[in-house]
Amino acid sequence: MMTKGLVAVAIPLLALGCWFLWSRQRSVHAWLCLGGGVALALIPVCAWLFALWQAQGWDTVYTVVWTNNIGRFTGSHPEHIAPFHYYLVKFPGQFLPWALFIPAAVKEWRRRWRGQEDKDPLRFLLCWFFAPLLLLSLSAGKRGVYLVPLYPAAAMLVAPGITVALARSKAVTKWGTIPLTFLSFALPVGAVSAVVFSMQSGQLTPFAIVSSTALAAAGTWACVAVVQRNWPAVAVRLPLATVIAFAVFGMVVQPLLNDRSSYRSLLHEVEATAGPYADICLYKPSERLLGAAVFYLGHSVRVTHNLARLTDPGVVGV
Repeated sequence: MMTKGLVAVAIPLLALGCWFLWSRQRSVHAWLCLGGGVALALIPVCAWLFALWQAQGWDTVYTVVWTNNIGRFTGSHPEHIAPFHYYLVKFPGQFLPWALFIPAAVKEWRRRWRGQEDKDPLRFLLCWFFAPLLLLSLSAGKRGVYLVPLYPAAAMLVAPGITVALARSKAVTKWGTIPLTFLSFALPVGAVSAVVFSMQSGQLTPFAIVSSTALAAAGTWACVAVVQRNWPAVAVRLPLATVIAFAVFGMVVQPLLNDRSSYRSLLHEVEATAGPYADICLYKPSERLLGAAVFYLGHSVRVTHNLARLTDPGVVGV
């Protein structure tokens, strides 16, 4: 809560509250436990805010509590403003490759719902995912990372579809085999793409070559099993290749993407040009630039909304 604000309480409270209502929870004890849990979670937050008020004053507390929570939700703090449907577009891409198995999961959950199995687990997962998603969509400020608390629910919702697809159950036909086939053939292509991207960035390291070669080999191995329609072999080879793919993306591709989008090079260039003791001042910086400046420079940076201040002696404006 002390890092994510009110959303850290709102997401579990909304998910559990909706689940209680849907499952017709009439136990007063259960509702009291839910409220008591929220109250207990607020105790360290209140203590931290009191310490913050003593150290920094009311303005800082107001910024933390109101601006960074209510302001982001209503849009009065205009950072990361996005339309209502933002997450509907963003989530499938962020949830790859598992998003490919959503149709298979829907088919499997539909079969289970019509059967005699307990429906309460599915109710809970649906409340965990969709109730907070609606709340986040109603908020004016949106970022892809805000969906992180919903990923466990999404993973458990999709898992039955993946399990049935790998088991080659009769309950799944093309909805399982098509994603498996697409993913198997995409992995070798991804290996080649990682090498090409590293070459274009001028950072083709031995690790990039070895890891991409391993991915190409594992992906091709999975492709052979798919072509032979050897689904038990696919169930072993494809997860192995997928793990290697995540490692390649995280340790080879993602650092290069970060270098391209990061303010690190700019800020280090400014510091090197101006000197370590220069008075660096940011003119109307975005929240991202201000945070990057403090992180990469290792100290607080002045902010101004007056363009004339950048012409003061000794000031280096950005």
